[in-house]
Amino acid sequence: MANRNASTAGWIIIGLIVLGVAQLGRGPDVSSSASLSIPAPTQVSSPAAAVPVQTPQATELRYVTAKSLNVRREPSTSADIVSSLAAGTSVTVLDRHNGWLLVNISPSLQGWISEQYTASTRPTPRYSPPAQVSQPTRSASGLSCSPRRTCSQIASCTAAQWYRQNCSWGGRLDRDNDGLACETLC
Repeated sequence: MANRNASTAGWIIIGLIVLGVAQLGRGPDVSSSASLSIPAPTQVSSPAAAVPVQTPQATELRYVTAKSLNVRREPSTSADIVSSLAAGTSVTVLDRHNGWLLVNISPSLQGWISEQYTASTRPTPRYSPPAQVSQPTRSASGLSCSPRRTCSQIASCTAAQWYRQNCSWGGRLDRDNDGLACETLC
């Protein structure tokens, strides 16, 4: 009985996904009927039309260079957003119109993206330096970077040098930048 319920739940989920995809392809004027029928795909005939396609004819491959790029129903920034693409996503260009590219989003859906946010070569990943290693916050002798201290609160030259070298605020203890913190103690 448990397998039967799981199987039924799986079919229900698949049906809901198909319904969601069908509504995405139809755009904002989706009727409120509860029918699960999906409209037959049509070939786009004008630059202003967008969406379901049957067999696109690829002319060029482009790559998204923006962090996130909106895919629109028509070649205009005021047109409805159909989807968005992440940086590095490859798209097949079907047509061009005034700085806009008609691209395949999926095998059954297409839309318009701004050409200025694409490149003909795959973008190289940006270098991200590794996170900085945190500075020690406590020494073997019990010194700690927290709370912040001033020279009048430090007891020895050794402690002043430890704070200067290990704490983010330690450089302020060496006011004349000679490498020696709290000169009155040393």
